[in-house]
Amino acid sequence: MPPGDTIILNNFDELPDSIRHIIDSITTLNLYQLSEDDKRPQFLFPQWQIILFVFFVAFSSAYFYIIRPASAEKRKIKKILGSSSAENTIARIQYDQWLHKYNPYYQSLPGGLKKRFLRRTLGFKASKEFRFHYMQPDELPALLISGAAVQLTFGLKHFLIDFFPVINIVKREYSYSGGNNVVEGHVRADKRTISISWNNFIYDYEDYSDSQNVGLHELAHAISYDFLYGFKENMQPHYEDGLKKYIQVAAPVFKELRQGKRHIIDDYAAINVEEFWAVSIETFFENPEEFRNKLRGLYDAVCDLLNQDPLRDDKIINKGLAGL
Repeated sequence: MPPGDTIILNNFDELPDSIRHIIDSITTLNLYQLSEDDKRPQFLFPQWQIILFVFFVAFSSAYFYIIRPASAEKRKIKKILGSSSAENTIARIQYDQWLHKYNPYYQSLPGGLKKRFLRRTLGFKASKEFRFHYMQPDELPALLISGAAVQLTFGLKHFLIDFFPVINIVKREYSYSGGNNVVEGHVRADKRTISISWNNFIYDYEDYSDSQNVGLHELAHAISYDFLYGFKENMQPHYEDGLKKYIQVAAPVFKELRQGKRHIIDDYAAINVEEFWAVSIETFFENPEEFRNKLRGLYDAVCDLLNQDPLRDDKIINKGLAGL
């Protein structure tokens, strides 16, 4: 939508008289015959200075609006992760207790990987703007949702899901954009936001065996912008090959679901390929052994894409790809 002082015109007859008078005056200048020298472009400054100025403006814009904010965010995260203040130490102890209590994936990690998980969770939490709806701001939801994101990206070198800077935490299930459908969460690429209902999030982590987890589901939608739509935060030849393998093995399973065949993957996955991916992620983490036994090819493909296997004690498959 144009700014309030913008005038949209269908033709020149709609111009105000004062503006049309100026244009008419300018137009009459073209009635005079110009010499060959006059026909050449005339510049107030030498052409090389103009090019240099344009380059300077473009670089300055990129620095102040892209490079500097990103660098500032990374410095902020590094400062938080490197802080040894008493306040930070107490926060880490509290966060460790919360993750132990509510996140079974964190509970299953060996000591060294727990430290990596906690550091990443702090970094993810610091990198996002959490907006609370119908509830008071609270550290616990922000931390646990950050932990769910880290769980999903634990085998990846880049884990911040940078495409989405804002996470909306809603007290309970909701409808949005005037719709009648009640949802537990959704991802808006146009708004670059992730939204999750808190009551469903915490309930799904308490029942960590039914292959239903709204936090992992919505965050799977978010990281699909890397794997499916080419945001390329994590894209390398390894992941490009892994994506091709995933598509090859997922396509026939998706087709069977669409035709009504029952699988360990919930029927909701038959809606579209995006939902198939997100539902597969829920099953991958909450019911990995049965997933591997019944759909080994698909399970291995997801392992390759995420560079982790929930059934392994150390989770991560290729330490180099994970940044270790």
